[in-house]
Amino acid sequence: MSELGQRPPSVAKRTLATILLLAVSACATSAAPGRDGADAGAPTATPSDGPGLYPICVGARFGFIDRSGKVVVHPTLGMIDETIGELTVVWVLDPVPPEKEQPGLPPSAHAGLIDTRGRFAVKPIYEDARTFSEGLAAVMRDGKWGFVDSKGTVRVPCRNESAQSFSEGLALVEDETGQKFIDTSGRTVIDVARLRWRRKGQELPVIADGPFVDGLAAFRVIFHGEYPDTLVGFMDRQGTIVIEPAFTYSYAFQRGYAKVQVLCGGGTGGRCEGIIRKDGSWAIPPAYEFLAGVYDGLVAFTAPVGKRHLHGFLDERNEVVVPPRYEHSCLWFREGLCQTKIGKHWAYVDRSGAEQIVLPPDTEYADEFSDGIAQVRTKAGDHYIRRDGSRAFEGTFKDASRFRRGLAYVQFLEGGEGYIDPQGRIVYRQAEPCKPW
Repeated sequence: MSELGQRPPSVAKRTLATILLLAVSACATSAAPGRDGADAGAPTATPSDGPGLYPICVGARFGFIDRSGKVVVHPTLGMIDETIGELTVVWVLDPVPPEKEQPGLPPSAHAGLIDTRGRFAVKPIYEDARTFSEGLAAVMRDGKWGFVDSKGTVRVPCRNESAQSFSEGLALVEDETGQKFIDTSGRTVIDVARLRWRRKGQELPVIADGPFVDGLAAFRVIFHGEYPDTLVGFMDRQGTIVIEPAFTYSYAFQRGYAKVQVLCGGGTGGRCEGIIRKDGSWAIPPAYEFLAGVYDGLVAFTAPVGKRHLHGFLDERNEVVVPPRYEHSCLWFREGLCQTKIGKHWAYVDRSGAEQIVLPPDTEYADEFSDGIAQVRTKAGDHYIRRDGSRAFEGTFKDASRFRRGLAYVQFLEGGEGYIDPQGRIVYRQAEPCKPW
């Protein structure tokens, strides 16, 4: 679910490492739900998986290189968006006279979108902007939100108090009359402000949390003076409530399933997670303290074992495939393997739980495989391995990220940072570190 709050128009603090390592760890001993409608870091196709740019940061300014290491946008930008694809949101710093500069504070900037050659497709004239989705991007001007196409032409005027990205042909916006789902022409398809949920003779307003995924969108109903005071359900594209609000929390549907949370524990305030189908029935009843989503037929779960809380895997029929025995585990299998930890023992296991790669005792962390290579952390630093457990190439780094689109961001032991290719060759290197405000 996603609140309709917006980012402030000023440039936020952001480091290159933050941008590149947002999803470096797809695993956690426990996962707190994000309010983005889907499991955080879930392996879904995004614009960043395709051809695009690679961010660089010198001092407190951002830019981009291409895959060959050539600088295509010099580091003059105030901020860049985490989602890097065919069109990427960037913020251009506003000119400020020296006498009006405020040391220690991020300067103001305006947002636009650049293509993979570093040219502006949408001019930087907006206070804020979002990544393109279904051919349109949400932009804010004079405090109001609208949508532009890839040539910068305004398709939906900036007249909304808030706006989310398009998904399945609809976008959730809010104006002075309330929430509504609009189509790409700006026409209201569902007037959410008019929707009501009836209970015990009461008509309670519905608050949409969008977006539409698998034909359904989450909504919530607020109860005053009750516990819990908020319950979540789902509506269809006609604005009809098809799954009654019965959950304290919910993620969006993906591939026919949605993870939800309900009260449990005999009124002690505890919460349990389960997975529902699109008809509202339970695929996996709410008996677990944590579940991931359904990915490739498996669901990561956490359960108490003695005094510990350990990770395992279920299938879609709620049958245990890998018993809970891991202190740390991935949430989904990538390239057929999942990184796990039992005590101080790190290993990559297959879908049956059999260990395929056993890592040395000094391993402190292992990342998921990407492009056939995985990053491993030891006391001596980070290095990369291949699927047979052998070193992908010589070299140890102070910090490293997983490979994306053929390059990986690293920090060198001897100082500086840059990008390497899958053979370990340095594609780009700089001595000056990123120093955000």
